[in-house]
Amino acid sequence: MTIEAKKYDHLVGNLQGFSPKQIEQHIKLYQGYVKKINEIRTEMEKIPFDERKDKANFSFGKYSELKRRESVPYNGTYLHEMYFDNLGGSHGAPQSELGRAIEGAFGSQSNWEEDLRACAETATGGWVLLTYDRIDGQLHHNQVWEHSNGIMLNQEHLLALDTWEHAFMIDFGTDKKSYLTAFLANVNWKIVAERLDKATRRARAA
Repeated sequence: MTIEAKKYDHLVGNLQGFSPKQIEQHIKLYQGYVKKINEIRTEMEKIPFDERKDKANFSFGKYSELKRRESVPYNGTYLHEMYFDNLGGSHGAPQSELGRAIEGAFGSQSNWEEDLRACAETATGGWVLLTYDRIDGQLHHNQVWEHSNGIMLNQEHLLALDTWEHAFMIDFGTDKKSYLTAFLANVNWKIVAERLDKATRRARAA
């Protein structure tokens, strides 16, 4: 199945603190990941099943190399979609169940923000994900390097923060602190709350 890139033109020029150029270039990079996951899967489909074992080798094999890299553009595609989808809101604090879940896990909204910033400072070349843990029923931050290293099991992803330099270099240079402030001012808490609601309903149904 071919993956189609989603449209995010509505974000261009409508995010406080972000220039149109920054968002346009970020969207273009996202589209590149969509293109690459489709290329990888097309190449894998060309290899007959009865030939795949012969083309898989720890040192080098065409099939094994395609499988090794598959998670990068795949996660790169869907992490960026989570990121863009959870932008476009206005500055404020989450309400109701999401707000209570954040306070229950971190003590307060300000503590949550401090922890997010601390995780973002060290997750260079990667992501920070706010997650709902299906095991303990709590919210956590998951640091991810590249697009696939460090993703924890049993997590429902609620909020995606891109910490790669491409997400902020045009507008902020190396000033990640200002980027994080701009990001927080644009979080769409309604989307995050909907993700938490779906996650908790799935957990109760399991």
